[in-house]
Amino acid sequence: MSLLESKLICLTIDDLWDYYFVINVILKLTFNRLFLDLKRSKRVFLTHKKTKRIIEITQNIKKSNDHQLELFKTVLKAKNPTIPKNNK
Repeated sequence: MSLLESKLICLTIDDLWDYYFVINVILKLTFNRLFLDLKRSKRVFLTHKKTKRIIEITQNIKKSNDHQLELFKTVLKAKNPTIPKNNK
């Protein structure tokens, strides 16, 4: 099943701080498909591997020269982010 067929993209990540890396990888490999899928469904879920907390991205993403930055901003504005606490 392709990203376009699934209409839902689920990513497993180890940590909130890995978002940028994950997004970079996706943009390099499948940005066009990811964008089309977001444009159609407007629902993308990131799953935190350790806490299993689901972060839903529902904002529209505009394709432009700064699409990478826009997508990263959207991830940061996602609902209910889980931010790891620094244990001292």
